[in-house]
Amino acid sequence: MTSGSTTPFLATLPDMLLAPERLAVLLGLAFFLGLAFEEYFGSRRLKAPGGVRTFPLLALAGALLYALMPETPLLFLGGLLVLGLWLAVWYRYRLEIQFAEPRIEHEPGVRLDGGIMALVGNLIAYLLGPITLTQPLWVPVAVAVAAVLFTGARERLHAFAETVGGTELSTLAKFLIIIGIVLPLVPDEPVTTLTAITP
Repeated sequence: MTSGSTTPFLATLPDMLLAPERLAVLLGLAFFLGLAFEEYFGSRRLKAPGGVRTFPLLALAGALLYALMPETPLLFLGGLLVLGLWLAVWYRYRLEIQFAEPRIEHEPGVRLDGGIMALVGNLIAYLLGPITLTQPLWVPVAVAVAAVLFTGARERLHAFAETVGGTELSTLAKFLIIIGIVLPLVPDEPVTTLTAITP
């Protein structure tokens, strides 16, 4: 093959995947997520994987692995498998410590970590890569903001869950049934000639 027929590296990728502004947004969101992660997990007895350095690197790795094979994302899935194995090893180590010292988490002011929250945080950081490259920018921003809010609002969410009673949950369930099941079955056209109002 002659030098004139060679294809430049990454030249066949869509321009959107290589847009500098998307990479900048990706790194900024991952760093923002890492700050919230370290603020929540920084005081834990067992340091959870992730943070202001790990999350931007995970997001960048996810974006590059997806960009190399956007049509058949085998590289991205392979990276996801490696990340899952790494997190599984860490979680097993966490459980070993918890079983060896079952009372350590119940001591005042001591927690090992946030349980599965650490695993979900790393997965979200990795998935931010292809989401930022392929979706409208408001989607990764919404994902990152929601992840940060749920990470830092643990105590408030648990307190809210304790204040909500069974009556409120039953009312909410009925409301969701009406919205999700009854309304789609109602015809979207007038049922009588006396009025143009639809059900």
